[in-house]
Amino acid sequence: MKPLIAVISILLLFFDGFSQLSDIQYITFKEDNSALQSSVCYNWNQAPNGAMYVSGNGGFLRFDGLNFTPYPTHGRGKAMSSSMNDPLGRLWCNSFHGDIYYAENDSLIRHPISDSIRTITYLVKIGTHFYIRTDQRVYEVNQKSLEIKRIGTYSLIHSVFEHQGSPFILFSNSKGEIQTQNLETLDISTSSFPIKKDIPCRYVYDDHDAFLFFEQQRFAITISNFMQEKFDQIIHFDYPEKINYCTLIDGEFVICGMNGVEFYNQSGVSTRKLLSDVQLTHFGKDQEGNYIGTSMTEGLIIIPDLQTFKTDFEDYLEHDNIIRSEFDGERFLYLGTNAGKILRYDLITQEIKVLQLGLRSEVLSMQFSSDKSQLYFYCDALFTLDLATFTIKRKLPVSSIKQMALCNKTLILGTRKGIILKQTDENVQLDTLGWTISLLPLPEMDICFISTKNGLFKYHFQKKKIERVLLPALNHERTISHLNWHNGSIYFIYDNQEVYRCSIDFSQITNIYHHKTNDLNGFQIIQNRLQLFSKGSVTYLQSNGIIERKLSLLDGLNGQHTSNAFIFEGRTYYIHRKSLSIYNAIPRMNTALPELGFHLSPQSTFHYTTNQLQSEYEDNNLIFHLDIRRALRSRGELMVYYRLKDTWKKLENPYDEVHIERLPIGHGMIQLKAITAAGITSPVLEIPFYIKPPFYLTSWFIALIAVIIILLVLAIIRWRVRSVRKKTLARLQKQKLESRALHAELTAIRSQMNPHFIFNVLTAIQAKVIQGKVSEAYSNIGDFAILIRNVLEKSGKEYITIEDEIALMKNYVELENSRLIEKIQFTVKMDDADYFDDMLIPTLITQPIIENAIKHAFNTEVDEPTIELKAFRNTDGFTIIISDNGSGFNTKQKENHHSFALSALRKRIEALRHTSPYIITLEIKSDTTGTEVKFTFKIKTT
Repeated sequence: MKPLIAVISILLLFFDGFSQLSDIQYITFKEDNSALQSSVCYNWNQAPNGAMYVSGNGGFLRFDGLNFTPYPTHGRGKAMSSSMNDPLGRLWCNSFHGDIYYAENDSLIRHPISDSIRTITYLVKIGTHFYIRTDQRVYEVNQKSLEIKRIGTYSLIHSVFEHQGSPFILFSNSKGEIQTQNLETLDISTSSFPIKKDIPCRYVYDDHDAFLFFEQQRFAITISNFMQEKFDQIIHFDYPEKINYCTLIDGEFVICGMNGVEFYNQSGVSTRKLLSDVQLTHFGKDQEGNYIGTSMTEGLIIIPDLQTFKTDFEDYLEHDNIIRSEFDGERFLYLGTNAGKILRYDLITQEIKVLQLGLRSEVLSMQFSSDKSQLYFYCDALFTLDLATFTIKRKLPVSSIKQMALCNKTLILGTRKGIILKQTDENVQLDTLGWTISLLPLPEMDICFISTKNGLFKYHFQKKKIERVLLPALNHERTISHLNWHNGSIYFIYDNQEVYRCSIDFSQITNIYHHKTNDLNGFQIIQNRLQLFSKGSVTYLQSNGIIERKLSLLDGLNGQHTSNAFIFEGRTYYIHRKSLSIYNAIPRMNTALPELGFHLSPQSTFHYTTNQLQSEYEDNNLIFHLDIRRALRSRGELMVYYRLKDTWKKLENPYDEVHIERLPIGHGMIQLKAITAAGITSPVLEIPFYIKPPFYLTSWFIALIAVIIILLVLAIIRWRVRSVRKKTLARLQKQKLESRALHAELTAIRSQMNPHFIFNVLTAIQAKVIQGKVSEAYSNIGDFAILIRNVLEKSGKEYITIEDEIALMKNYVELENSRLIEKIQFTVKMDDADYFDDMLIPTLITQPIIENAIKHAFNTEVDEPTIELKAFRNTDGFTIIISDNGSGFNTKQKENHHSFALSALRKRIEALRHTSPYIITLEIKSDTTGTEVKFTFKIKTT
């Protein structure tokens, strides 16, 4: 009797596990991504770094957990059969037409051996060896040089396998004998193994066991038993349809084919089944523990490693959607649809009952009575449902009711115009507040909060009084919805995007969550956590706003739109438009260390060099996709940040193409890092780049331009000197006095444009070009060109504005500073700027004074050398004072440069006495603390 009870118990456990696994949710990508291009997939492969690859009729694709990125391939056919990483980690794949590809710099390169194979190929990794085989030939790949060498030709190859650290070939010879050959020693031995000549064989292994699996004969044998010819140790399987693939997962044989997936223990006993109606070509487990399969009909299939189940209401809803729900807390869930139906779902027996109202209107609101014997709901009228009999008890015509709530046996009905308070069947009060959005009754305080399209209100039941609630920090015209009460605080959603927590008197209000899009459609507070519902996800939020985790389709949610949640007998239920998602336990967050890789898009202007990316300056546009490894989206959100200099910036969607345009010229580095929802940060991915400068920013071009400018300046100066000399001679013939004035002015101009100054500036520019200070050289060339042009322009004029004179002097000082170690500060002060706007002075009259100060006042060390120009308005004119803090000079000396420049300046002033509208006087004071030169311009009265 006891053995019988034990057997029955084991069977019950088996069938319970079987039913749960058969109900487990799986996700297909047959229609969810156009990049898959075909629902036929043959193989998937996960590289050691976590990157995922899929082979199928649509080609060879990279999969990041949500999206597919196709690899461009060139060969005889598009359909790819499989992929594999060699022992060095390089990715290989092959097509059904014999094309062999390997990945290099994120591109697939067709190997030349493809031209000689031209038949179905298999990729085989044995220890440190990597082979390509057909049905009759075996090739070994040199993984460093990528050369492929044929090591044998056979009548028919069954398999390549490993035994005691050496690679072996299992094949049939021309006589039909089964033989094995050691590929290292090339020794051949004959076996008496009872298989037919044309039977294929698969080598399957894990960390503990290794088997030869014969698909058509449906049996397996360990490698050691096979080599020792212990053929009585064969394991038989009863998979009913054609087998496409076999592997070992957690010590069990996993066989897939035309009848889904079946798990067998090592005694050949079936333990469970999955996807019985799917034609599978490959099946396995990824690094995160998810089951992943490829199929002939459903594309890529992902079965998350979750304790998640689903209940569908499709057969009862037809074209309806669930829009309202209420759980009685005991065993029944009541669902209202948008087409006049009420469903009652028994959470214990899974029995479903449907109440047809004969209406096509929405069930807008639902509310239990205080004793939960009745359910009030609105659908074109106010209905009362007797829950004991599940029949309509009464129907009451009322205007549109958007919300319902119960407070101290008073049923509160939120309508388009306000609220209706009902006790038994009598209307107690009607207040025209506006369209009701949300109700929050607080029975212990005898109040009810009401959010409407006209703002937030509070109703006192005893006082029968309505008060407006002011929220100073918020706009009352925005939508306030889903009022909720928890631990002495009120929570609500503002503008479908933000969650706020506030005190009962609304004196303290805190924004605890901001959603990136305005599609928050509700929340529930369960076990001290806010569960926020948005399109495609549920966010777990602590009361202080910290995100604990997010659930999505890949975490077991059975629908895009979640409207409600509750817990019953330890399970968490989420209500969607047509189904329920039921969690035995909330899936753990991924704690694996994420890794980032990348591959260039063909549209990118960059290309690989030895150790960096490189692009021309014009239209440089870096376009790449991220490989987000060991953190597929089945384990929550992952945020990616990048930076070029100091500040990290978030990528809005790291699973899309990343575009970074107009990178700066020269060498640089882009850094990226990923942070999982659990707060785990990946190692920083660094992408070095080099942007070639345009030709006009290269050193040779700048040097050429500098030489051209020097020659051009000298030519212009020579031409200008000749031109001025010619004009001067003509004027001398007309008037002797005017000739003397012009001659003095010409002399002053020549002294101002000392050739030493020109050559000093050009020499300084040349030095900066040689030193690689390109931007400074460009700036000096520009300043020099401006000065030359202005001098040439102004030298033909007798008078210019004070503003133009100052601008010329500023430019002059800046150019002198370009070659000086101790920079000179040049400051300007005016007591009446408006007065001097249009005031004219003789052209370049201040230049000799400033030149002398630069050359001679600071020829010894002076702290913070300064030249100051001041302009003062007088009653009969104005005064200009130029002062410096240099070492001073002796104004009595006759042979030095100071006297020469001052003499020329005085002669010019003397010449201007007859033609100038001013009486100009010059005063000079100089000592060891500095020099001061004062020009007084007295306006002539006629």
